[in-house]
Parts: sequence; structure tokens; C-alpha cells
Amino acid sequence: MEDKGYRVYTRRWFVWLSYIGINAALCYFWATFFSVTTEAWHYYGFTNAAQGEAAMSALSMVIMAGMVILSIPISAVFAKFGWFKPTAISGALLAVCAVARGYCGPNYTMLMITTIGASLTQPCTLNCFGMLAAKWFPPKERGVANAGGMLSIYIGTMIAQFGFPWMEKMGMDFPAILKVFGYLTVVLAVIFIFVGKEEPDVPPCEQELVERINYVDGIKQLVKNKKFIASVFIFFALNGVYGAFTTLIDPILQFFNKGGVDSLFVGTLGTVITIAGCFGTLILPMMTDKDAMHRRLPIIRICLAGSAVALVFFMTWHGNSLILASALFGFLFMGVQAVSVIFGCEAGYPVSEGTTNSILQWIGNLGSLIILAIVNAAFMGNHLYSMIFIIAMTVASALIACVSKESSLHERKLEV
Repeated sequence: MEDKGYRVYTRRWFVWLSYIGINAALCYFWATFFSVTTEAWHYYGFTNAAQGEAAMSALSMVIMAGMVILSIPISAVFAKFGWFKPTAISGALLAVCAVARGYCGPNYTMLMITTIGASLTQPCTLNCFGMLAAKWFPPKERGVANAGGMLSIYIGTMIAQFGFPWMEKMGMDFPAILKVFGYLTVVLAVIFIFVGKEEPDVPPCEQELVERINYVDGIKQLVKNKKFIASVFIFFALNGVYGAFTTLIDPILQFFNKGGVDSLFVGTLGTVITIAGCFGTLILPMMTDKDAMHRRLPIIRICLAGSAVALVFFMTWHGNSLILASALFGFLFMGVQAVSVIFGCEAGYPVSEGTTNSILQWIGNLGSLIILAIVNAAFMGNHLYSMIFIIAMTVASALIACVSKESSLHERKLEV
């Protein structure tokens, strides 16, 4: 499609898909032990449940910490070198760490070292999907394009949550499963390096809608922008709840079902959550794009309220009814994360999507790190209190959305 010197390339979808692949690889590295937490801490030599769960949670927290510590410096790297080269280098490092993890055996120290290596790649990999969307896609497709970043997170999580217990049932041990994940990461990294590209030869829209203002000036504007600050608080709570709940889903379900669930059922529930989340991630942003006024907040408010109810179901429902609770939570809670990213990027205009997305991902990982740390340190295995706290954070984010205001179409440079 060509118009007024602009061009929208078919290749944008291949670049988009290759990015989804490498980001999914990072996310299944992060989520590897979510559905087998109890088995994992036994395998790595822990004998106490509280210590074992804390040790496995620490792996997740290290990944998040890498994002929190390096996200802002990486944004400066993006500003100087673009998004593709740093992300390609990170993909190669991630592949090395993923393969090495398969050869660690039951050595938790070596497992932690490979996880620290992978954590260095997260800011490059996760922070760039706003820049990819801005450089390759026209404004009318930005909702779906940005959703790809969230979609890749859920795909990677699903691969880990279902794939690990399924491969166990097929007779594979921990090292063999980790090697499968490692070599799959190599394949996805190679595809991204050869298919990805910084930007098309001809931009898809006006240059001001691609580049906008620079990083430093953008930060100065965002700290004064009340609408963007509201999106930051919402995303902090959203990612915090998601990180804590998915990391501890196995012990939480064991607690409320008195140990009556196996790892494959936990993995199945995680897969249902993720599949429903993928549908939500594609459908909900598309609904807001199709809305004549491109309103994001009504969907955010409805989905957060529904998510709080779904989390209550995890505490009170048992057996196959948990599948319905999983589908409801996945569609509403995970789907609305993509809408919240779009809301934040639009609220931040004219600051670049690379800057706003970097800040949102940074604050989201900070939320995951803080909320998971609170759950582990304050409640120490009391998952009733953990769930009450997680639900309270979900309700708090819904209340913030209720008192927030949408930017006008003119402010967001969108057309009716």
C-alpha cells in the first residue's frame, strides 16, 4: 500500500512474527518452572517448602531485576543504535544461556548464573516492540502491532507451563527438557537475526508519527503528564499481579485444593489462561481500534473488575470448574494488559512509543519484583493472604482506571 510517499510493507508481518518468536523464547525461559515449582525445588536440592518456593521465585525475580536495572540505560542504547541490533545481540546471548542451562544438572548455583545472563537480555528484547510498531506499522494498525509484544509473553509462558509437564509425562527428565528449550531458543534467535530489520526503506506514515521527540525531553514531559502517570500505576499493578500469580500458581492451587492437583493439571490451567489471554490480546485492542473514538479506558475498567472476580474463583472453585476460571481470568486480565500499553503510549504523545513503552515495561517489571517479594517475604507460604493481596492490587488498578481520563483524539493524533 502506497500513499503520499508512504508505504506499508508486507514484510512488516514477518518482522513482527520473528520478534514474537524471540520474545516468546525469553518468556518461556522466565516461566520454565511455574507449573512444576514443587518438583523443581526438590530437584535442585531444597528440603523446606518455604525455602524451595523462595528459591524458585528468586529465578523469576532475577529476570525482572534485569529489566528494572537496565531498562533506562537500554533506552539510551536504542536512541543511539536503533532497536534491531541490540535486540539481535540479546537474542544470541539468550540462546547461549538457554542451552547452557540444560547442562547445569541439579546445580542451583549454575542455574542462577544462566538466569542472570538471560536477565541481561530482557530490556533489549521486551522494550522494543513499541519502536517496531512505530517504524513498521501505520497508526491504524498500532493496536494490533503493540499487542504482539504482549502476545509473545503469553505464548512463551504457555510453552513453559504446558510444555514442561507434558514432556515430563513423555519420560524426559529436567536436563533433557531444558535442552529442548535451549535448542528451540537457538532456532528462534537465528530466525529473528535473519528476518528482522530496523525499519522499512519508506516509512508507513508521517515521520513525526514515527520518531516524535527525543528520549530526554520525553522523560521531562511524561513526569508532568497525569494521564500517563495513571497508566503507569495501572501497569505497575497489572504486571505485579501477573508476575506473582503466575510464578506461584502451582503452590497456590495446591494450597486451595489441599494438594489434590498434579503438575500436568496446573500446566493445563496455565495453558488455558494463556490461550484465553492470547485471544484477549488480539480481540480487545482490535475492539478499541474499531471504536469510533478509540476509547481504551472503558475496556480496561470492565476487564479489571472481571479479573478480580475471576481471582476469587481460584480460591473457591475446584476441579474442572477451574478451567472456566482460568479462561475468564486469561481473556480479561491478560488481554487488557495490551490495551493498557496502548493507553499509556497514546497518553504520552508526542513522546515516542519507544520511550513510553520502555517506561511502562520498566515499571511493570518493578511491580512484578516488588509484589512477588512482598508475597514471599510477608506471607511466607500463606497463600490465602497472598491471594487476598493479589486481588486487592487488582481492585486498586481498577479504581485508578475509573478516575483516569482519556486523551482526546487530537492529543493522540488519531482520526474518527
